Amino acid sequence: MAMDRDQVLRSAAALLSRKSTATMDEVARAAGIGRATLHRHFAGRDALVRALEELGIHAFEVAFDNARLDEGTAVDALRRLVAEAEPNAQLLAFLVTENQLFEVVQVNEGWAR
Repeated sequence: MAMDRDQVLRSAAALLSRKSTATMDEVARAAGIGRATLHRHFAGRDALVRALEELGIHAFEVAFDNARLDEGTAVDALRRLVAEAEPNAQLLAFLVTENQLFEVVQVNEGWAR
């Protein structure tokens, strides 16, 4: 079965959220593809983590928008935000502990929001 890049990313996100030290071989196995196929999508772990960063930032931007933070009380807005963000919480937990994302001169602007 051929997997597209998004499917590979989601599979990698699920694995790395549980086991942040997973190797590229483990990521490939979890996605049900060979290592060579994984490397066609992502040249290495750094490229994979950067793509996961984009996926995570996008997911949380959607959560922020869907939570309608400017409506109702602060408590209600926070509850909505938690409910919207919860499905991607493990991905965010992985990303904020992935030092390579923050040890660069220019950090992805998506983190600013």
